[in-house]
Amino acid sequence: MANKIYLFSYETENVVTTASIEAIMDDLYDVLNIINKNVYLIKTEDDLSILDKYI
Repeated sequence: MANKIYLFSYETENVVTTASIEAIMDDLYDVLNIINKNVYLIKTEDDLSILDKYI
């Protein structure tokens, strides 16, 4: 099965939003934090709907 890789980035000043996103990223299958704290590469075997479910 092929993996798909998605780039996810965000910008917010809200501390609660940042903490929530970081907690969600910890629960996803395979995530690499790149460039700075707000940019992630997400590897999944599922389609993009998994991101809609958790983010």
